[in-house]
Amino acid sequence: MAEKIVQAKLKKAPTYVIIPFICTCLAYMTIYVGMSLVQQSAVQLKEWFGVGDTKLSFIGTALTLALGVCELLGASLVMKIGAKKVCMMGLALHVVAGGLFLTKPTNFLIMILLRILQGCGAGFVSCCVMCRNV
Repeated sequence: MAEKIVQAKLKKAPTYVIIPFICTCLAYMTIYVGMSLVQQSAVQLKEWFGVGDTKLSFIGTALTLALGVCELLGASLVMKIGAKKVCMMGLALHVVAGGLFLTKPTNFLIMILLRILQGCGAGFVSCCVMCRNV
């Protein structure tokens, strides 16, 4: 008798699983691109906002701190409302904050708040990539 080879069908990963990964990569890239832009345009930013070196460093710190805090908050939200909703919320926050940068904020506090919003969006998206049930 010929033995029949039974092959188990492997489940194909859903195509939408890659979307949070791409969004997270883009969110982290904005940190590095944003930091390099801040460093290159530090002189113009100091003149434009009338701030010193210490306040100028808050631009990068606000984004990184908000990203870290919102990763923790996002992880608890993933357990409560689901990863897909948290990912879309984070993506929306990140895009809205980036779009508001196009208005060229003239107040330094508004710029810091927009960077905090970007960091929160990036944090919500990045915590979704770490879970399996997106």
